[in-house]
Amino acid sequence: MQRSVERVEGVRKIDFDLNTGRGILTFEPGKTVAPAALWQAIKESGFTPTRVETKGEVYERAE
Repeated sequence: MQRSVERVEGVRKIDFDLNTGRGILTFEPGKTVAPAALWQAIKESGFTPTRVETKGEVYERAE
């Protein structure tokens, strides 16, 4: 999953903790990434995201 997310334009790196299911992203200087783009990268790597939040924007799975 880490590689898929790091391929998203504007993402420098992700530190993902499998125990908590949370990741902390570092963006390239001056870049932002839409939560929907991160959501798609996570799904494409075989995981099921439930919430993606970036600088106040939130993307959540509908229950």
